[in-house]
Amino acid sequence: MKLRLSAPPRELSPNRRSSLHHMKRSALVKGHRRMVSIEARHSARGGAKPRWESARVSVTIYHRQESHFLDPGDALGWMKTVFDGLTDAGVFADDRRLTHLPVLQVVDRERFGQLDVEIDPSLP
Repeated sequence: MKLRLSAPPRELSPNRRSSLHHMKRSALVKGHRRMVSIEARHSARGGAKPRWESARVSVTIYHRQESHFLDPGDALGWMKTVFDGLTDAGVFADDRRLTHLPVLQVVDRERFGQLDVEIDPSLP
């Protein structure tokens, strides 16, 4: 399964968390998690919710320029609302049993602000 989703707000990057008031952060997390859930349901076009128990997940983040790339650990941490939103949409039964491949970051000005999520449930 391959999905094109909206990237999380930059304020949710692990490098920026400490400067964000907890109420503002909570609102951003809730809003993005809900948006991902809606986008995932829309992509499924009313199909059955797979609710996979485990899966291998890869993410490609599109940036405007290379200087915006995140450290590998920060890039994965930035995806937390994405995995939670996909769980809310019924793609995963729980996001604890996912195998995360390293996040790929590329420069693409036309896709800036988006990300691709590939899910392979046959390879935990």
